Amino acid sequence: MPTPPGRALSPSTDPHPIDPLAAVRGRILLHVRGTTEAPLEQVSAHRSGVVFSGAKAVENLESFIRDICPECPTVLDPSEYERHFATPAAPFTRSDQLPLPGVPAPRPSPESAEPQPGGRRLRLTPTRYLRCDDDGEKALREAVAQADEASDPALILAVPIDAQWLTERTDTLISLLHRNRLPKALILGAENNPTASAIRAKGLRRIIASCTDTALLRTDLAAVDAMVHGAVFASIGDTSSARHAAPPGSRPRRGLDSSPNVLYRPLMRYIRGAKLARYLEEEAKDCFCSACAQWADDHHRYSGGRPPTGFPGAADTRDAHAHNMAVWSRLWADISVRPSPSEAKEYWRRVCSSAEALSSWHHKNVLEYSEVFAVPAYLRYWAGKAG
Repeated sequence: MPTPPGRALSPSTDPHPIDPLAAVRGRILLHVRGTTEAPLEQVSAHRSGVVFSGAKAVENLESFIRDICPECPTVLDPSEYERHFATPAAPFTRSDQLPLPGVPAPRPSPESAEPQPGGRRLRLTPTRYLRCDDDGEKALREAVAQADEASDPALILAVPIDAQWLTERTDTLISLLHRNRLPKALILGAENNPTASAIRAKGLRRIIASCTDTALLRTDLAAVDAMVHGAVFASIGDTSSARHAAPPGSRPRRGLDSSPNVLYRPLMRYIRGAKLARYLEEEAKDCFCSACAQWADDHHRYSGGRPPTGFPGAADTRDAHAHNMAVWSRLWADISVRPSPSEAKEYWRRVCSSAEALSSWHHKNVLEYSEVFAVPAYLRYWAGKAG
């Protein structure tokens, strides 16, 4: 009898099952689907890492390890949730079609404090997209049962759920994740921002806080909220398509604005570069993140920084992605050095509260196009101003 599509999580013979997440624990990683405009050269082997998704994930991962950063932690995401819906009979796609990259990681010296190589080369299960319905729940139950039989220390159970799970099947999700002994990685799917509402942001925080060794991948600044509330690690996408998953078969909505999304630190959100250039020209102060400081140096700019209004077109995309990563990396570095979890949470709440207040001011005073600055519901929740 042929092997069913869901029965393909092959065990590993790795004799060193130390802490499989040692290399990524406590880190926020860069998440990419393509590499043309990704700021891969900025990734620190000591503080971050990269998650590779999409059709060329294996090829891109191998190239990164070989040519850019051999020591850097990486996670391979087969991204089967982009192509297929899960069913109870087939929660996974056959993993023998999804080989791990063959580039070996260098072994550390005995006196090195670096984690074992196995912990630097992780992979997600080829889980399909989990609808928020009875079949999706049965498929997740089957995925958890099969993953529990696997013995690969590099394996993480991917849980690509439709965002409706955050409000409609939260208790079930928590219960199922508790049963699984493998590390888990939540990936949220929706046509637009999966955590745009306060109730979804609240549900996600509850899930993360309730389930140990759970990561949140392929997201935006929700990664930071997840980290301060107990996520084992997280990843932030360099592009909007890498900041959430979409149900298989959905078509991306493409507007007329081809300018890159820019992470505007004062408002704690991504805004199109063309809109920043148009509506904040009078007020925006230069950004002095590491990427913008390098740009200023390269362009002999006396201020030492770059204005956040300086990404108005598609030609600025690569620079914008470098800026975005530098901003959220600095933010997470500032939070992660807090002396205790409670102080980290309070620091994050104050950051969000400041951004919420400034957003409110812009919404009231920039009347020409005020919807750009409307306060997002999730930001109010992170700021502690929505229940």
